[in-house]
Amino acid sequence: MTPLGIDSIHGNHLDVPKPVRNLRRNLGPSWAIADSPLRYRIAHVEFAHPAGSAIAGQEVHGTTPAIGEQTYKGVFALTIVASIVMMVFGWRAITPTAVYRASAWGYAAAELLVFVALVLFVASGLPSNLKRAVRHPQLSGLVVWSGAHLLANGDRRSLVLFGGLGLWAILAMMFTNRRDGAWEKPEPVPMASELKPLLIAAGSWAALFFVHPYFAGVSLSLAW
Repeated sequence: MTPLGIDSIHGNHLDVPKPVRNLRRNLGPSWAIADSPLRYRIAHVEFAHPAGSAIAGQEVHGTTPAIGEQTYKGVFALTIVASIVMMVFGWRAITPTAVYRASAWGYAAAELLVFVALVLFVASGLPSNLKRAVRHPQLSGLVVWSGAHLLANGDRRSLVLFGGLGLWAILAMMFTNRRDGAWEKPEPVPMASELKPLLIAAGSWAALFFVHPYFAGVSLSLAW
């Protein structure tokens, strides 16, 4: 049984290979953050895009009507929250083990890249010409966010969490492009529309800067 008791998807039991079971046992708390990107993927692929579950190698039809819209939204939200909680608790439960040394420029670059990632996150849900330049702004933002944290953190838990999320986002974009075919760019919007994502991203960056020590256990300081 995996964390949160999820060993089946859509009623189909998933046999866990022995090497994976051994990996869980050897990683201990690390498994919580190694497994969390899978929960995140399940929510965004199987729940959020049921018709596009070819990424998982299976067809799923009628997910929302079968369980009801409100239940669907509730399960989706709970899955995302559970994934994030697992990541945070798994992260904080592990003693950092150095793999490489982060440089001073890495810290400075990370702070700027997190802002870029937030702009991409926000723009994905608002009218923005960024969506004419970047096909998957939210997933691209996750890649940038993960890379930023790998520049600033050289320990094993960072490689497991941020490396796993970044790799998942890259694979998700590849499989989605393959599924959807040619990219049909959205219509252009007025340049004034770009101000809102920038302002929201700036406010979110400032808020994250101050609350980061409370949920991640790591204090931040401006590197530039």
